[in-house]
Amino acid sequence: MLAGCSGDVLQASYADYAAAEAAGNIARGWIPPFVPASAIQIEGAHDLDTNQSCLVAHLPDPDEQLIVASLTADGFDQVKETLVEIHMAE
Repeated sequence: MLAGCSGDVLQASYADYAAAEAAGNIARGWIPPFVPASAIQIEGAHDLDTNQSCLVAHLPDPDEQLIVASLTADGFDQVKETLVEIHMAE
């Protein structure tokens, strides 16, 4: 899933949002603010050198649609197409 990383990269997995919050990764900003509290099976990596993060989480369908709408409104038009492709592949 994650390839070619260099530098200091921290990887973590959490059963749910509450576990990620308890670990302090919400407060650190390593999990974006648009990720809802209903997220489960959260897996992420954070590069300490570049401050870039990669995140995968499972969301209930209504919350997934809210994220798509929010990101699309912020100019990330390709997000909707990508999520539809991922959802169809499952």
